[in-house]
Amino acid sequence: MAVFIDYLNHIIDFRLQFATMTSCSKYAPYFTFGEKTITCKTENCNYVYTFESKSTRSTASLRNRLKAHHNDFFKKLVETETKKDEQKRASADNLRTQQTSLKRALTTQKMSAAKKRLY
Repeated sequence: MAVFIDYLNHIIDFRLQFATMTSCSKYAPYFTFGEKTITCKTENCNYVYTFESKSTRSTASLRNRLKAHHNDFFKKLVETETKKDEQKRASADNLRTQQTSLKRALTTQKMSAAKKRLY
């Protein structure tokens, strides 16, 4: 009985994870995510994407749907992606600069310590 309860808890945890993952998706403003289907939220669109399991779910079809039939939403999606990429690049550049400065400072300290030992 305990094994069965653990199994049910595992299923509930999986469903909660699935729900939170889809709500964080960059496609969430345009599509409604169900257990086995994804439905387009836009007006006058009856697009429904059905999949067998989470591993067979692909975002490529969602992206293509926006690109082909909802160009204005696709442009917004691309703008959002571009902004996020720029933020990631800026953050990575800032981190690299900080690491380089730290390396220089540590190298200078090591060289100073080595010189003091020589004298």
